[in-house]
Amino acid sequence: MVPEPVKQAPLFGYQSWLAWRWFKRTVGGLFLTTATILAVRSMSHRAGTASVDASRITLATAVQGTFERDITGDSVVGARLRQTLTAAWNGTISFRVRGGDTIKSGQLLATIESPDLESRLLQERAQLEALVADTKRAEVEERKQREINRDNYRLALVEKEEAARDLLRKRRAYEMGAYSEIDVLRGEDTVRRTQIELERAQSLLRLDSTRLQLEERSRALARERQALLVKDLERHKEQLSIRSAVSGQVAQVLIADHAAVLRDAPVISVIDLSSLELDLKLPQAVAGEIQPGSKASVTNGAESYEAQVVAMSPEIVGGEILIRLQFTGASPLGLRQGQRLPTRLVLERHPNVLLVQRGPFVEESGGRYVYVVRGNRAVRRPIQIAAIGPAEVEIAEGLRAGESVIVDGVGQVSRPEISIVRIAGRPK
Repeated sequence: MVPEPVKQAPLFGYQSWLAWRWFKRTVGGLFLTTATILAVRSMSHRAGTASVDASRITLATAVQGTFERDITGDSVVGARLRQTLTAAWNGTISFRVRGGDTIKSGQLLATIESPDLESRLLQERAQLEALVADTKRAEVEERKQREINRDNYRLALVEKEEAARDLLRKRRAYEMGAYSEIDVLRGEDTVRRTQIELERAQSLLRLDSTRLQLEERSRALARERQALLVKDLERHKEQLSIRSAVSGQVAQVLIADHAAVLRDAPVISVIDLSSLELDLKLPQAVAGEIQPGSKASVTNGAESYEAQVVAMSPEIVGGEILIRLQFTGASPLGLRQGQRLPTRLVLERHPNVLLVQRGPFVEESGGRYVYVVRGNRAVRRPIQIAAIGPAEVEIAEGLRAGESVIVDGVGQVSRPEISIVRIAGRPK
């Protein structure tokens, strides 16, 4: 006998069977989950506690460390010392550097050719030499005049003594009857005349000495004035070679090379890179928390550099206050005027304090309490917050280092105690 062929079930019947099987498993899983949640909530309600899913909460550990509250911004590099060099005299300038070049103290930046200054200097030097020669000649004349005055005084003194002796002789002769009275009177007149001549010679000697001293002083002043004029011109000649007084950078060349330049005209400006400052603008809300000496950290590339606040603007412009910083140690190399650097200014720093990661618990509880975890339970504990930072919270009282707390996920819980459970089917 020929066996009968086996009958096959329709294709759509097999797919319906698979769909029905998947449906039963899904409904069973949902039922199991719902039953578990209801059972946990029922037990929690009977025990006076609330339950939370472990996958929905965030834990953090209290640690001992340094609390810092800061504010960040971009500071602008500026040079405290900026010099604009000018031309010492009229002439033609030739530059040895260009804008942006790095320079050292004493380096030659430019030279000025000034025929006018050279001619003026030669003339004044010749005038100085003429005054020196005139002074020497006047010294000879002065000695000669002093000798003449002294000789006149000595001659007048001799004549006076001679007249006095002659008068004495005539008086004796008159007493003896050899001379008449008129001869004695003439002798007395001669003595008075020689006395007057002596006094005049003595006065001339004294007055001429004073006059010669004044003339000598006048010549010395004229010579000193001329010497100062020559020295000033020589200084201007030296300044025709323009040199940098600082080590830094050429900021700007203010005139074309090989161009005519006038005296005192600005020609080049340089900045001292060793005296860099940073200008940082911050919101006026933090103005009262910043004091001179506050620490800051400035980032340049991958390196960080320490700085501090040295000055604060006394006024607020556009809702911002200007803070001036200076590097406290080594400053970054290659900084340029106007460059922006990320800067972090420390507003508050407390070393060796208890810290906890900041979370929604600060706002949810007003910082009055936190849930401390012990095994699979968490107990609400009062705390006192000393300071709040962007990432950490400083705890003054209520916690110990090493304790684990819930920082997020219990905003809707008001029970003093929490059971931490893991709901089946949820990711860990």
